[in-house]
Amino acid sequence: MDTLFLDFCSHKKLLALVRDGTTVAERELQDHTDEASVMPAIEELVTKAGRTLTDINRVAAVTGPGGFMSQRVGLAVANALAWSLKVPIGGVHLSEVYGARISGDALWIHSTKKQLLFVRGLGKFAKTWPEPITITLDELSAVKKSAYVGEVLPEQAAVLQIKPLATMNDIAAVLPSIIDNLAYDMKPLIPWYGRGA
Repeated sequence: MDTLFLDFCSHKKLLALVRDGTTVAERELQDHTDEASVMPAIEELVTKAGRTLTDINRVAAVTGPGGFMSQRVGLAVANALAWSLKVPIGGVHLSEVYGARISGDALWIHSTKKQLLFVRGLGKFAKTWPEPITITLDELSAVKKSAYVGEVLPEQAAVLQIKPLATMNDIAAVLPSIIDNLAYDMKPLIPWYGRGA
């Protein structure tokens, strides 16, 4: 089974092909990649893995949060590919990707505005924040924290007095598990914006 994975929500955008429990090809895209170069990059990745687009059995994509246009472009590409190839598609929240990459306890934090962040608890912190929520910088500053994973503006990290977790598992190693645990459907994925829209 060949699964094409797209993450356009992270600062480091990722394309990957997972075959039967192994990540066989991956490619990072620049943060401000021109939309016209996305399909050629996907085709190059699939070719590198010794496949063609018609060999893809399913598509998986990160649904959010992320940069507004990057998130929309990534999901539009994922949905269009799944529709044109007539294969199921599955979505994963960015916090779940980070959760799969750590062992232990941390907060997943993602900047959304200067005074707003998305937060989700991982490990022991899951009791407080089992699902991703929006929180103000002041509210999160008042909470006792340890390390975090995610993408936080440097000035926010300084206010929070928090440091990134020192080690994470390689994405290629955990991607097969993430992909195999998704629910796949023929319906298009909807972006997760985290603020009610």
